Amino acid sequence: DEAVTGWEALAENTDEAATETIPEEASTEEAPAVVNLSITETEDGKVLVGDAFTITGKGTKEAPYILPWDFLVTIRQAYSPREGKKDIPEHFAFFDGHYISIAGYLQFPLASPEPTECLVMLNQWDGCCIGVPPTPYDAIEVALSTPATQAQKFAVEGRIVGKLKIDPYLVGNWLIGLYLIGDATVDVSGTRSAEEVYGNTPS
Repeated sequence: DEAVTGWEALAENTDEAATETIPEEASTEEAPAVVNLSITETEDGKVLVGDAFTITGKGTKEAPYILPWDFLVTIRQAYSPREGKKDIPEHFAFFDGHYISIAGYLQFPLASPEPTECLVMLNQWDGCCIGVPPTPYDAIEVALSTPATQAQKFAVEGRIVGKLKIDPYLVGNWLIGLYLIGDATVDVSGTRSAEEVYGNTPS
């Protein structure tokens, strides 16, 4: 699918993925070892995932759950079809179908004049040879509710808000894709453009 480039590069090579600095809660440190955690909703509206993560928000379009990458990538400890681990943990399934907000690096299909899809990623990647190619655990395929503007298309960073879907895409037992976000909007205000980062403006 030309609309979202780079999915062919996705493979379960998370051990080689380097972490770079990205906006606000999208940045991550080494994640704690978690496989099966309980979900608790507190009186003040927070969601506690075991004692490892505190998620704010309500899961609605107006008040999405703010999910950090260090939470999302821990799914690899419990879900790896190549290793026979084929069940989505309940503490991830809880967020499926809810609206989330996540900040990260963006990659749009530059050949499309008004793209309606993009990738949001933990690590910076230019779609070719600069940065760290994404894995199924640290990249999300995004379907925008409206076509991206020129400013959005050439942005390197941004924040995505949309409805999360956990939908594993397998080739044999190899995991190619995992997370999707639909009905999405993108905010690139205050972020860097491709020209600022790479020194040129893609055509």
